[in-house]
Amino acid sequence: MWNLAQSGTFSGCFYINNNTELVSFFCKESTGNYPKVSNCFSKFFDHPSRDENRSALKLVKISECKGSDLNRKLYRTFTNLREFDISFYGVQSLNSDTLTLKYLEKLNASHNKLTNIGGSIFYNSPNVMDVDFSYNKITKLFPSDFLHATRMSTMNFSHNEIFILGAETFRNLTELTTLDLSHNLIKTVDESQFNDNLVVLSLENNPIIRLDCKMLEFLMRSVQVEFPRANVKEIDKSCLKNSIKIELNSNNDFVFRRNNSELAFAKQYIENLQIFNIAGNQLQNTPKIIELLGTSIETLDVSSNFIGKLSTETLKKFENLLYLNLSQTNLSNFGFNTFYNQRRLLSLDLSYNHMKKVDFTLFVRNFRTLETLNLEGNDLNEVTNLTRVRFPKLVSLGLSKNHFSCHYLANFLLSWENLTLFDNPSDQTHIDGVDCYHEEENSKENQSHEAAMDMESSDEDGKSTDTGVPLEKASTAMVETETGEYQTQNSKMVGESGSTGLRVVELVLLCLCIACCGFLVLKKTNAIEGIRQRLAERSLDQNIGYQREERGSQDLSFIYSGITTL
Repeated sequence: MWNLAQSGTFSGCFYINNNTELVSFFCKESTGNYPKVSNCFSKFFDHPSRDENRSALKLVKISECKGSDLNRKLYRTFTNLREFDISFYGVQSLNSDTLTLKYLEKLNASHNKLTNIGGSIFYNSPNVMDVDFSYNKITKLFPSDFLHATRMSTMNFSHNEIFILGAETFRNLTELTTLDLSHNLIKTVDESQFNDNLVVLSLENNPIIRLDCKMLEFLMRSVQVEFPRANVKEIDKSCLKNSIKIELNSNNDFVFRRNNSELAFAKQYIENLQIFNIAGNQLQNTPKIIELLGTSIETLDVSSNFIGKLSTETLKKFENLLYLNLSQTNLSNFGFNTFYNQRRLLSLDLSYNHMKKVDFTLFVRNFRTLETLNLEGNDLNEVTNLTRVRFPKLVSLGLSKNHFSCHYLANFLLSWENLTLFDNPSDQTHIDGVDCYHEEENSKENQSHEAAMDMESSDEDGKSTDTGVPLEKASTAMVETETGEYQTQNSKMVGESGSTGLRVVELVLLCLCIACCGFLVLKKTNAIEGIRQRLAERSLDQNIGYQREERGSQDLSFIYSGITTL
């Protein structure tokens, strides 16, 4: 049926009245005495009526009139058109050549076959403020698509196949206040894609899986947002610190709140999360928040929030956990059952807490898949049974800023090959970036401290040994202390015993030297006596005096040589 608004009339489908402002066509089979609208529709555009009569037309609506192209005569003759409805027309593309309407303000191109907008679509229609591209097959949107649509205030792209939103797509549309992107394939959105004047944003029924800091901050502005919560798998508000708080309402729903703005997540949506990061928010209700998370969690970062003591139930249900960060959560220790169910854990961060001792013997089965372990910034002086057998896949380890001696640390590292250490040394001595202290320096400090304490004790008791250490006090200190002080005093006693032993050794060596000297003197005396006997025998030979004299010289040389040798 055709429909004529205001005072315009059709007579045999001929356009005859220049007062007509609105014409609507419904291209279905006509009834009664009227001809088929399809014929009338053709004549409306093609009949050589007076063009000046067409200039008064402000609205043209073509509904269910099938066609892939638009008659270009529409743009040449309907020069003052303000509103154009081409829904259900079957349009496959639009560009500046097919949309040349200088004064057009509203365009309805819904329920067509458009796959893209095209960068020049609004080049010859710069005054468009309201567009409807819903129910098409558009897949991508970029800033260039709206380069000439500077006056745009309302846009509808619902029920398309959009899966890509370019950076700053709607950023430069400063007058845009209402945007509908519902029922698409959008997985991620970014604050930078939208302008600061946006009031209403619909993202419902999109497979958005990530809610990061920038998007969360954007949603917490004075924007009316329809946000899909069912598909969200990741929440990361770590970079927002305390600017946005997490509260729990009476239904145990998560409520992100800032001033008067809030964004609520019902409990059933929170249970579907796989990544949850609230690092650096200094929350006091962290255990309660962890309790509400579901079993699908794979990454959990609650660092720089308060936990205190981990109970056996805190992490029990998180069997799929791969990455766990409990840094700076005021942990004091943990037991065998704490990580009993985390058999798939790849990374564990326990840095900067108050742990004094960790016995990894208890976790012989728990950490066989662990690749990264961070124990920095605790009060550890040893890591009992942290071995390759118990941690067969460990490749990265953080140990700095604890209380390891360099001797202990060096021996510990000998058993680890191809291990990457977190390079985070203090100003003191370190091994491969892991700081440590020398036992000698520490022992001297302890000895000085103990000597001062012993002198005070000696003054009080009036009884001391030759070394100035009261016997009673020394024995008491050795019993009461268990670590550094015991080792220092024990070392002192070993030193004293060592001095006595050294004196004994020196005496033994002196006796040996005296015995050797006596033996040499005796041997030399016997040799001289033998020489004298030989000289006496040779003096009896009277017949060869000249030979005696010569041989005597030789013998004397021999004697001197022998004496020298001795």
